[in-house]
Amino acid sequence: MQGMPVSLPESFSQNPQGADVGLWPLAWGWWALLALCLILLTLGVVWCVKRVKQQKAKKQAIKALKALPLSQQNNLQYCNQILKRVFMSYFPRGQVESLHSQQWTAFLAAQLKPAKTAKFQVLFQALNSGLYRRTSGEQASAGSEDTTQLVGLAIDYIKLALPPGKKQLIVAEGASHD
Repeated sequence: MQGMPVSLPESFSQNPQGADVGLWPLAWGWWALLALCLILLTLGVVWCVKRVKQQKAKKQAIKALKALPLSQQNNLQYCNQILKRVFMSYFPRGQVESLHSQQWTAFLAAQLKPAKTAKFQVLFQALNSGLYRRTSGEQASAGSEDTTQLVGLAIDYIKLALPPGKKQLIVAEGASHD
């Protein structure tokens, strides 16, 4: 009998089928991972909703500027009105409403980094001087190309300057309380 292998007891030789291992109940690590994923998903949805609300006024202003008729003499005035409305939706209303002429263009320039303001000096000068003078028929027809360029600059300006950062809003809040 020495050459014969030792037989295993019958209970070992047969593989009895036990219950399958299920997914539930999960170990605590899986619960923590699931909770973290739900938190991150919720934060992502909240951030997206907030961003869409924040961008809404900006998109409406750009759409309104693009819809301005090219032959309109009052495009510069409409452009200024649209700029005022969009800035009133982001900054304290009373502060923006009271701005005009040099104060208004200084406020607009302050919303950009100094390196970026040079591109928009034409727009700022036009808002300063063009809104407060009468134009004859010849000047109006010659200025229609200029107003088209100014509307394009206003669109680019809105894309760059809005929505404002937290620091800009804090500075604006401080200035409105003074």
